[in-house]
Amino acid sequence: MLAAAAGLLFSAPEAAALIPDAPDPAVVFEEDFSLVPATTPWDGKRYPVYNQDETLKPEFFHQPGWKGWYISYGEQAGVVRMEMDDDTYIQTPAVELSADGGKVTVSFEFRMATWEGQKTTTDKVYVQLRDRADGMDKGITGILANPVEVNTDWKEYRLTLEGGTADCSVRFWAGSYGGDLRNIKVLQVRPQLDVPVADRFTDFTGESFTAHWRAVEDAETYLLSVFTLDNDTRSYHIQDFPVEGTEYAVTGLDPAKTYHYTVKARKGELTSEESAAVRCFGVPKPVLGQFSDITTDGFKISWEAPYNANTYQLETFLKHTAPQDEKYYLLDEDFLSTPSQNAQPDSPVRGEAAEWLDDYLNRSNWSVKRPAYAADCIGLDNTYASMGQYGEIDGPTMDLSADGGKVTVEMRVRARNAASLSLYMMNVREKVNEFTSDIIADRIELWDEKSQLDPLSEEWTDRTFTLTGGNQESYIAIQAYGYGTLVQIDRLAVSQNLKSGETVRVPFRSIVTGACEAYIATNGEGFSNDDDEFECELMGAYVPNPGQEEETVTSPWSETASVRLPTKQSGISDAAADSASFAIATDGGRITVENPAGAEIAVYTVSGTLVARSFAAVVATAPLPSGIYLVATPAGTRKVAL
Repeated sequence: MLAAAAGLLFSAPEAAALIPDAPDPAVVFEEDFSLVPATTPWDGKRYPVYNQDETLKPEFFHQPGWKGWYISYGEQAGVVRMEMDDDTYIQTPAVELSADGGKVTVSFEFRMATWEGQKTTTDKVYVQLRDRADGMDKGITGILANPVEVNTDWKEYRLTLEGGTADCSVRFWAGSYGGDLRNIKVLQVRPQLDVPVADRFTDFTGESFTAHWRAVEDAETYLLSVFTLDNDTRSYHIQDFPVEGTEYAVTGLDPAKTYHYTVKARKGELTSEESAAVRCFGVPKPVLGQFSDITTDGFKISWEAPYNANTYQLETFLKHTAPQDEKYYLLDEDFLSTPSQNAQPDSPVRGEAAEWLDDYLNRSNWSVKRPAYAADCIGLDNTYASMGQYGEIDGPTMDLSADGGKVTVEMRVRARNAASLSLYMMNVREKVNEFTSDIIADRIELWDEKSQLDPLSEEWTDRTFTLTGGNQESYIAIQAYGYGTLVQIDRLAVSQNLKSGETVRVPFRSIVTGACEAYIATNGEGFSNDDDEFECELMGAYVPNPGQEEETVTSPWSETASVRLPTKQSGISDAAADSASFAIATDGGRITVENPAGAEIAVYTVSGTLVARSFAAVVATAPLPSGIYLVATPAGTRKVAL
């Protein structure tokens, strides 16, 4: 009795309290189907997510490797439909599920399909584990061994299966009637640290970079390894280097070599498996050099080649500061440089499906879909509208927030074959997948029966439209309306009202080159007395040769460099310029300037198009259309109204 009593240290309830709880399973794989869109408006049709080889289209999933048959989407976003078919199934990518003796918990939400005249509101869904090792796909648990009773209401279901392997998928079979599936989670007890996810490097210079990875729960430190590879053999720069935090600046590298890095999580004596390797091949941020050959007609900009770069994209912007309250034209285009100037507007030449207009317009980054070119005009061709390909012209993304986001669009336009027109103010939003669209902030649809505006006609007419809602990332889109129709535009102008001192930045030239310099012809724009200047930004890229199994790698954009153009021609002395009065007179559409020193005089439209250049007193001999012009002399630039 005494010995027995000595061994009884706790009562039964107290002893039970000391038994540790089993660890909760953690989510090791999940899919919420948030990339699955809905068709808007709902047209009563669902569209397949599966391919004929039973793979599922990757754009609908956060991780690749899904399989399935008779899986569709359409009515509701964030959901996939398992259609009514005996062979319908959906299967996750392979996951490491050998931990905890292969015990796996699966949770999901399901709703049985419904239809008019339905005779039952209950059904079964079956869940199975499948082994994917060695490229095989064989069942682990029985096909009909794990039924789950479902009904026509959304409900979360949870069950635990046995037999998980190191290369394992979860497959769902719908019952007789199919239904909707969402929010799949696969959980398992993992008595070890999760493997870190190594993210893309940053700050690449060739001699250094910053490695990044994601935090692992409970990890105290991380072990970073940086190495080169030669026939899969590693040569370490650092190996299992302890780091606190989730990033580290790696220095002292050889720019001629390509490095990789991996990371492990560590807590006490427990170390995780190694992450996937990240290849550190990049292009450093370029540094723009000095401007040179600066004249009223343009300038040259150069730069040094950063490591690995073989191609460059130079973006030039015209930064205009309003000298007083004014109407400023972001674009004023007459289409005198577009292709097929020998073609008559009544017989235009149909263009490509889509192309950039940088070679044809006096502003960059405008694009057109289904163009039709002819003399002095551009057409928006709806020959393929029945296939969803409409004629459309889109402006560049830029800051259109001035004047409360209001933009004026002027055009000389006509419609042929009962065509009409739509204008849109578009606000940019980040693309999540191919179904994500930019936001329509404002629209004008002349074809709408409720429209209060006059429709287009077969005759050329001058039209003015106002769009609102522009922000710091907006663009204008103009689209033809009507099957097989054609809209032709002879002049297109986009303007905003600016307050004195307000600034607008307009894309001006876009150049892709393999050289380390570029010349920007400016058509005499950017006059210093108007406080205008040009800004340049450069991106470097490594573009592999055709046939190489490599991806294009781009650098960050360079810092902005700016230049202001002179208004005095270097061949005229300051004394000569000062002695000249350069009095300007107009008569019958002609412009004359007092020019005793024989200086260079130039006349431009307000959008920067050169109209005339002369060293004599008479500058513009042919009558000019009515409008506002800029007359540039060595003494400065003045605006003239005809």
